Amino acid sequence: MKLLFPVLNGNYADMVSGVINSIKHINSNVDARVLWYTQAYQKKEITRQDASLRLLERTYRIPRNYEDTYYRALRYKNIDLMDVIRINMIDTPEVPIEKLLRYAIRYLYICENYLKDEEIVGVIFLLGRGLFQRCVGTMARSLNIPTYYLCDAFIPGKTTHIWRKEEEVSDDLKNIPIPRLTKQQRKELYHFIQRQTQITSITPSPYKPSSLSRRIKSFFILLTQDRLVGNRTALRLLYYMFLQKYRKYTARKYYKPLPKQNYFFLPAQVFYDFHLPLYWAEYTNLEYFVDVCRKALPPGYTLVVKEHPHLKGSISRKMIRNISRMKNVIVVDVDANPQDILRGCTAVITNTSSMGWQAMMHDKPTILVRSRSHPDYQYYYGEYSLTMNTFEENLSLAMSIAIIFIMDRNIRDSFLYHVILDRYKGTDKLCPVDYNRMNEENNSDIIAGYLMEKMKEDELL
Repeated sequence: MKLLFPVLNGNYADMVSGVINSIKHINSNVDARVLWYTQAYQKKEITRQDASLRLLERTYRIPRNYEDTYYRALRYKNIDLMDVIRINMIDTPEVPIEKLLRYAIRYLYICENYLKDEEIVGVIFLLGRGLFQRCVGTMARSLNIPTYYLCDAFIPGKTTHIWRKEEEVSDDLKNIPIPRLTKQQRKELYHFIQRQTQITSITPSPYKPSSLSRRIKSFFILLTQDRLVGNRTALRLLYYMFLQKYRKYTARKYYKPLPKQNYFFLPAQVFYDFHLPLYWAEYTNLEYFVDVCRKALPPGYTLVVKEHPHLKGSISRKMIRNISRMKNVIVVDVDANPQDILRGCTAVITNTSSMGWQAMMHDKPTILVRSRSHPDYQYYYGEYSLTMNTFEENLSLAMSIAIIFIMDRNIRDSFLYHVILDRYKGTDKLCPVDYNRMNEENNSDIIAGYLMEKMKEDELL
């Protein structure tokens, strides 16, 4: 049985290697392959069965007439090309759409032939971001090959999603039991909430920070090898590295003190969050989303906006300036303690941020702004009367209700316990791995075992 692990970059190499070794130990019949985006990132112990995108480009050359035909149709066979490139239209706005479409066609053609030739039966992603990653997953599902996504945790340090496909995330919170908790269960939850609400900065990372030597190597790889956007990608990486280091100083004049009361909190997402272009295409621009929320504010209230601390500098200085000049909007320091903001806010407004879960722990409601393009998708499930899931036209009403909202603690406690602590024991869809220690060897065994159980459910094993 052949499983494929597409790897975006070298930061994930150790984690992939650990999970593969654990899978082989559990089931010796599994033949795990690694598909690298850039050959220069490959580990020294790479096997002959592993490959890189560059190698596959030489192996599977798409006929010229194929590319032109599919480009004119905006489809590759039964696949909508605009859906494939949607995330990259946001992530790499400097790349012409025609270029993205043509590269998507080539990648889909390569993936189709590679998946068939190698007889891959399952594809496992640590992260689904990137045009090539998207093409691998899209083509695999088109060929009825199951895809598994080991993605971002929604409670820092506790749980990590495993989704069979991107669309499955909206079903994660359905049918959660909400019986009254026992004395012991309530005690467990109380201690968990105490730890979470004392966190000063929530910046989880699924991999170890890159060393300076690896960053320098990455820069020169992009500078010399990247054929999609050329040298601009390397220069943009250098620019973001500079901004992330000096952002506090370049944007300081736009930051203002946190109000003492009467404010709603809007936390910004990381710019590559694949939820936004997939399910909230109309709200991928933070400046526009802030303006929508600002206009819905009740009289006498302020909107507090904070950049995501994990990607300082991802929001342009111009955008921060424009947001800070909006009426009834305050941009707070990117390094401000999010727990202090949550304690004083009336409610959190978001699409996908984990701050909504943190808000529940502070007895504050979460207002989820839903999308017209995917009206059924709900990152926070609203049937438990703990969140207000609303469309843009009813946002003002939701804010007014949030002002007088009183959370039912019995329902809140039961919901949080069964979503986080009960599932953390490995009894349901969430992988029981400490998010900040996913690279540790013992966690590789847990992830591998969990993946094997999911594949048994899908009758792959």
